[in-house]
Amino acid sequence: MNTTKKEGSSTPGSGPLRIALFIDIYFPNVDGVVRTVDAYARNLQAMGHDVFVVAPREQGTEADENLPYRVYRQSSVKLPGFPANVPLAHCSRELREAFETAPPDIIHAHSPFLTSRLALQLGKKYHVPVFATFHSKYYDDALNVTHSKLLARLMVKYVVRFFSRADHVWACSAMTAQTLRSYGYGGTIHVMENGVDLTEAPQNLEELRQTAVERFSIPTDRPLLLFVGQLIWQKNLRLILDSLKRLADRGEVHELLVVGEGYHGHAIAAYSRELGLENRVHFLGKIADRKLLFGIYGASDLMFFPSLYDNAPLVLREAALAAVPSLLAAGSNAAEVVEDGVNGYLAVPEAEAMERRILEIFSDPAGRLAVGQKAKQTIPVSWSQIVERVVQAYRSGSKEGHTHALEADAGL
Repeated sequence: MNTTKKEGSSTPGSGPLRIALFIDIYFPNVDGVVRTVDAYARNLQAMGHDVFVVAPREQGTEADENLPYRVYRQSSVKLPGFPANVPLAHCSRELREAFETAPPDIIHAHSPFLTSRLALQLGKKYHVPVFATFHSKYYDDALNVTHSKLLARLMVKYVVRFFSRADHVWACSAMTAQTLRSYGYGGTIHVMENGVDLTEAPQNLEELRQTAVERFSIPTDRPLLLFVGQLIWQKNLRLILDSLKRLADRGEVHELLVVGEGYHGHAIAAYSRELGLENRVHFLGKIADRKLLFGIYGASDLMFFPSLYDNAPLVLREAALAAVPSLLAAGSNAAEVVEDGVNGYLAVPEAEAMERRILEIFSDPAGRLAVGQKAKQTIPVSWSQIVERVVQAYRSGSKEGHTHALEADAGL
């Protein structure tokens, strides 16, 4: 098999690019990285580039036909305890033929595991530069699954080894880059932030709010906090519930809307009942309807997202798009875009401090609304703008060449 780029493929310096995006979890599973890759693919395709996504095979992937770009599904297995199928480092016949017929100009890996190991192999074989984005706190993930610091440290070594073998390394925020540095990565890191679809900014927010209120029987006569995200303990759901418990114990009437699902969902719901919060916490489940989700944002007064795990959460940007201010943990990666009291709120990630901050925020309704408006003006950046920068960085990086000696075997 020929391992050089084919005649007639696009030139990285001009004209449309052919881009392959690799990811270890994809639709029908949804998280921030999945949505980021989808946003990349949609916007790149709309700009006239030829884009395809490489992801593990899952049940329910017939919906791929409705996407405006091609998805090549690779072999995967279902393992106990894992929320999604685990990919195998195996190149499907379809993908092999796609690379043989017209190798991409750019390979971009959005996760460091088996699907992206395949990205490294193909990058070496076809002399295609491999970009890799660091999205997540993999030490925390590994520790949560294995409950072993030793295994979590070994995972970090694996992750650093992967990024050390990519040609270009990106992070979704400056503080996320610092996290990768703390893992031991010593190379250059380019920051490429996340965006939001500004076309989702609802012109009829009041109508969407009313629909959400009626659909979920959302109370409208008391302060409403909102959490949107995966229901996993790493996102500091315990702190959210403990803070709400403190408010309840002092006679405050704040309630909490929880949007999302996750493998700790049952335990989180059980903990809320243990605290006696069953009438104050409303678990709304996964909301796939984007208009309905923005109706829920519109019905809420404050996004409560004190996660120390997230890096550049899309939900913070979505809340801002609906002019809903967010309360975040001071010093967290998620808080990088927030100036306390200006376009959001910060507090020490402890229940007493969060309780006190929530009381301060709701004691000044006009100030809270002003902060929400400032968040709308300063936090969201459109995916179209971000992806324009992405293309510029692809072209610039391609000029530097395929620089790393990538190994194509299991040495990663």
